[in-house]
Amino acid sequence: MENNSQNESQAPCTITLKPKGPVTITGNFLVVDEEGKTLPKKERISICRCGMSKNLPFCDGAHKALAF
Repeated sequence: MENNSQNESQAPCTITLKPKGPVTITGNFLVVDEEGKTLPKKERISICRCGMSKNLPFCDGAHKALAF
């Protein structure tokens, strides 16, 4: 896979799939909940993929104790 760090720096956001971990989103983006409300803006978030976080949809590191 080619490393396009110059292109990534110009992108509105970067989505990274962490091996055995969360989906990390950095940059300029909005998160909208199931009721259509925009969540407070952050420059970086991690979204849970294992489903065990006590802070869904965000990762709280629960995957570390699993065989995920």
